[in-house]
Amino acid sequence: MAAPHDDEAITTYSMHVSAKYLELTKKKLELTRLPRELELPNERRWGQGTPKSVLEPLLDFWLEGYDWRAAESRFNSTLPQYRTTITVPLSPLLPLPNRYAYTLYTNDPSTPTPSLYFSATHGLLRS
Repeated sequence: MAAPHDDEAITTYSMHVSAKYLELTKKKLELTRLPRELELPNERRWGQGTPKSVLEPLLDFWLEGYDWRAAESRFNSTLPQYRTTITVPLSPLLPLPNRYAYTLYTNDPSTPTPSLYFSATHGLLRS
């Protein structure tokens, strides 16, 4: 296997979402209007998507109760994050930048299980 190019080196990464993006997200949540609740039997309640009675408290939480900066700080202090570029042979998407987090998850300390959370750069993957 060939050695990776310099742009394929693995580097540490810390999550940061710009204040501008957070403000835009808040504005979108404030402008969200939900349709009236559908009168459906319980077994069909989720058949037309997430019920308003479930979604409305979630929107309120994201607007008033969720502290993104606290979550971002917690992620950065507890979740090891990395950035690299992957070259896929014969792919028109060369190179493919991505971010990932790698942790050892375990319910039993004697049997750690590696966990990998991968996120390709948005907008590059197409079918």
